[in-house]
Amino acid sequence: DPRTVTAMAALLQDPVVAVRTATLRAMASTGDGSAMEPIATGLEDDDKTVRQVAIDALVTLNQKGAAPLLTAYADKEGDKALADAAREAAAKLSR
Repeated sequence: DPRTVTAMAALLQDPVVAVRTATLRAMASTGDGSAMEPIATGLEDDDKTVRQVAIDALVTLNQKGAAPLLTAYADKEGDKALADAAREAAAKLSR
């Protein structure tokens, strides 16, 4: 339900990393396509763990539309492991 995703979105601004990561996972578990954009905001988080969970959450959500988001993110991510994970996730979603 998109309303659930909207209600959870505010938690992505929480100062506690564990709250942000749990929120990303919860959004992905809804299976609702409206969660794609809020989850993608996690790719811009200052915390590396949150960015990794955002990548994983987009894969879990399984929306083909996330592939270009992940590719664009990978091109600007400074951490090679995260960039590689994002490219791999984009390829998986493109299949």
